Amino acid sequence: MTSIWLRDLAFYGLQVVLLVGSGALLARLFRLRASILTLVYWQALLALCLILPVCQHWKAAPATSPQILAGSTATVGAILPDLAAPAHVPQSRPWPIEQVVLLIIVGGIVMRGLWLATGFGRLARLRRDSVGAPAAVEPVLAAARQEVGAHAEFRISKSAPTPITFGLRRPIVLLPAGLGSMGAETQRAIVCHELIHVRRRDWTWCLAEEFVRTLLWFHPAIWWLIERIHLTREQLVDQAVIELTASRERYVEALLHVAQLKIEPKLIPAPLFLRRGLLKKRVAEILKETTMTTRRLILCLAVSAGALFLVARAATSIFPLRVHAQEFSSAPIQVVQGNENLLHRAALVYPRRAIERRVEGDVVLDLSVDEQGQVSDAHVLSGPEELRRA
Repeated sequence: MTSIWLRDLAFYGLQVVLLVGSGALLARLFRLRASILTLVYWQALLALCLILPVCQHWKAAPATSPQILAGSTATVGAILPDLAAPAHVPQSRPWPIEQVVLLIIVGGIVMRGLWLATGFGRLARLRRDSVGAPAAVEPVLAAARQEVGAHAEFRISKSAPTPITFGLRRPIVLLPAGLGSMGAETQRAIVCHELIHVRRRDWTWCLAEEFVRTLLWFHPAIWWLIERIHLTREQLVDQAVIELTASRERYVEALLHVAQLKIEPKLIPAPLFLRRGLLKKRVAEILKETTMTTRRLILCLAVSAGALFLVARAATSIFPLRVHAQEFSSAPIQVVQGNENLLHRAALVYPRRAIERRVEGDVVLDLSVDEQGQVSDAHVLSGPEELRRA
């Protein structure tokens, strides 16, 4: 029998698939454009996936009937089982699925944790090997700080594959060495982009999302949802930079300039100016002329929220999570008859009231047996009151 936790994990995965799939379908149906409300929509969907297990009613797993085993003493003991099994059934299996799955999940979390640790080490190394911004770009940096209203330390790194922003109390922006060869307007667009990330404190959100992705690394729907959040966040920053620079074409040129560096960023847990997988979508969003009114956007998001609530209710009903009714000793109920042979083996039903009150213990009986082996008289000598009658 599959362990309850493994079944619950599979059902939770299916619940998340239904939620994320429905959210993506609704976003495509309503043609949601990048906006702060759209970003909140995706983040709320991620939060809903995370709190889904605690927001639903867990059903009690059906209990199995207690088994009666033979022992070696002259008492009758009653110990409530967790999941009892007959004595002749082997407890070990050639393929322990639960242990293998648990090992894979924990191993993946450890590997992702090591990935994050390596990324933080790489950030520290890039920061250590960087140099101060040259005097030639200081006017651009000063103007961008004043325009955006955010402050950060700018440094030049020969190893930085793309502009990188990180840090909370003292944010740092690492700029690639090729920035000096770019035009003043391109430099301005790149610097404004990074300062807007600083103003929005996007590195905090990035770390939180990487933590979620580490815990749920095995779920592709979570990966897709976090990537969608990253894309929407970058599109929002793109829009803010375009409003500052008042030029879509120049900003697209800035994206293409960085793309021409041909250095693929790896092991960097921070918002990056450019991810090659998102470049095409970001440029397409920038060049779109159509807009969505705030009123229509709010209406679409409200309808989507209501629909997702219904989907969540349906998902938890179709794939309910289960829990043991009570957690007791894993030892089975034992009927011990001494050195004689057991003639009859009647089913022993554990009282429901005793289960609810978490009562367990030994019941000792004084039995009188006739010549045919039938019990002619029985007296309870000791044991919990809730168990004596059974």
